[in-house]
Amino acid sequence: MKKLILLAAVAFMALTSFVACNSEESEPLNGCLVTTKGSDALNFHYKSDLNETFFVANKNEVAASGTYTPKDGQRATILFTKYEDKEPGYTYKIRLLQVTPHYTEDAVIATTPEQLAALTDKADKISYEHRQDITSYLSTEFFSIRIGHRNNDLSKHKYHLIYDKVTPTQTNPDYLDLKLVHQNDGDSPAAPRTEVISFNISNLGRELGNKRGINLTYFDQEAEKEISVLIDKAAAHQLPSAALTSMTF
Repeated sequence: MKKLILLAAVAFMALTSFVACNSEESEPLNGCLVTTKGSDALNFHYKSDLNETFFVANKNEVAASGTYTPKDGQRATILFTKYEDKEPGYTYKIRLLQVTPHYTEDAVIATTPEQLAALTDKADKISYEHRQDITSYLSTEFFSIRIGHRNNDLSKHKYHLIYDKVTPTQTNPDYLDLKLVHQNDGDSPAAPRTEVISFNISNLGRELGNKRGINLTYFDQEAEKEISVLIDKAAAHQLPSAALTSMTF
């Protein structure tokens, strides 16, 4: 019962905010936004944005559940407890309790009009309540954002984070102009749902450089038009959990 109460509390917190990766020794339950390393169900681990590595001690249990297949490079939120003993070569040895895989893609640098047109064709609306480090997280390597939209089948939905090199703009010299595009692939709008999506922005290192952050443009569901928001680079703010499509072991 205590574990269930703790899981519920952390999951509720995750629905409302991005917070620092919880890895204090005194905490019985920990949560962190991580990158998956490896695609073998019996040979994978996780890495945080602080370069902490997590050895999953209960891989056999996870694999036997049949509910989760790791995917190399995919962002995910994990809930776990830590063992006192260490696994050589890893920061932590953990028992994985819950994992929420996130939609993960590389940012795209559009270099031709044809490529840009294909990426932005049939763009659909999203909702996003901008609160710095609450609904978005920007590091030098990844950009994660919690968005909402009406959908029936999430598997049909695609997202693109685009740097337009065809007709580049500079709205603010301290921020890199990027466009977030949502394509629903003909999915019929149904219940409103939110999800966390992540983009690997390592390929934008030169463009992002020493800028403070990004100027994000997207088609807003409420305003019925394109709007832009400024998102600053965060310190080590990470998402502890998301009770959306999580697998519990």
